[in-house]
Amino acid sequence: MPNDDDILESKPERGYSLYELVVLAEAGELDKIDNKKLSETSHHVLSVFLERLDVDTQRDILRRFNSEEVSAIVSEMDPDVSAELVSEMREHRAVSVLNEMEPDDAADIVRELEKEDRDRLLGGMDPEGASDVRELLEYPEDTAGAIMNPHVATLPRDISVEEAIAQIRKMRDEFENIYYLYVVSKEGELEGVLSMRSILLAPKGALVRDIM
Repeated sequence: MPNDDDILESKPERGYSLYELVVLAEAGELDKIDNKKLSETSHHVLSVFLERLDVDTQRDILRRFNSEEVSAIVSEMDPDVSAELVSEMREHRAVSVLNEMEPDDAADIVRELEKEDRDRLLGGMDPEGASDVRELLEYPEDTAGAIMNPHVATLPRDISVEEAIAQIRKMRDEFENIYYLYVVSKEGELEGVLSMRSILLAPKGALVRDIM
């Protein structure tokens, strides 16, 4: 991931650079931001820029984006900063943004909220999404369970490659495209990642744990 200096110096083909946004902010001219150009700015540049602003200004900038776009931007911000921002949004907006996020990203943010805000927003989310987030919150922070997305394909470490391929065929209805799979222990702990290619090229009779 590029650092702030790299982003400051880079010149995007479309949209604002971080340098341009910082200059506007320091000059007190954020009201001059062009909405079309802002919409073409990369989510990473926007996330780095927003982290430099106070929460009220962050909200003013993000009002120009729909919930799906806001979720993509906020997901790239530090969870502490994102949590403060989300807690200051109107409830329907905050819930909509969290609903658009992957469960692991939403859990990172919700984990940082005060209990009252956490319960309130989880209660407003789509039931399935809220259930996934609550499940992730049960794991201690920074453990494998806490960072795994429930909507990714997993394989047990001790099954054969043939069994793995059979399981992958059954997953096709749930996952449109599978390129990588999480390998987990019997306890559900993350042990590694496998590409589809490595599974398909593995020798007959090999176990998943042997080709990680």
